[in-house]
Amino acid sequence: TDQGLLRLSKLSPLSSLEVVKLDSCHGITGQGLIAFAHSKNLHTLTMANCRRVTDEAVVNVSHLRRLSAVNLGGCRCLTNRSLESFAGLLELRKLDLSQVCRHVVFFFKLFSLLCHSYFVVFQFLYSATSSQIKD
Repeated sequence: TDQGLLRLSKLSPLSSLEVVKLDSCHGITGQGLIAFAHSKNLHTLTMANCRRVTDEAVVNVSHLRRLSAVNLGGCRCLTNRSLESFAGLLELRKLDLSQVCRHVVFFFKLFSLLCHSYFVVFQFLYSATSSQIKD
């Protein structure tokens, strides 16, 4: 849960973490990721199927410049705000948005085209049919 992550960060410094896997942790919404605010070495963050994760969670880790792989697959509460917060992550190489709201997917396609000119490469994973994307 958010509270559990915050308690953990008070008991033990999380600054040396490089990989965090929180897949299917349904008690995490947003505030809990503040626990990783000082994890400057964090390069991989997976939160697949954390159904209650909000934009706040993504914003709370978007300043971690070494992030190169982020998995948000199945996080259905995210909006374009989450993607906008990734704009400064120049090390980002893999961003999994499978099973995320199709409006976010549309924005991501536009976002990736714009960022491509800045040599930022994204691997886009989206498991939707072409009819879902056209809507």
